[in-house]
Amino acid sequence: MNNKKEKNQDFEKKWLDVNDLALYLNCSKSTIYHKVSKGKIPHSKKVGLRFFLPDIDKWLLEHDYFRPDDAKEWAEANPAKLD
Repeated sequence: MNNKKEKNQDFEKKWLDVNDLALYLNCSKSTIYHKVSKGKIPHSKKVGLRFFLPDIDKWLLEHDYFRPDDAKEWAEANPAKLD
């Protein structure tokens, strides 16, 4: 995926599996499994391990978690907050 728009189009579906979530968060699958085992990330096990994208986005905001590409954009938009 070459740009953010393409990446966001891939995540238009609402439920993600571990592979999709790792790509979305730009982290390893083991990091996700660790967070699931500690109850630190919203998930469902009704039909395998799945993650509801709106819940993940809310969780990201509540925990000030930035995906690396978002962090760069935020830093550029908020230079005064980095001083």
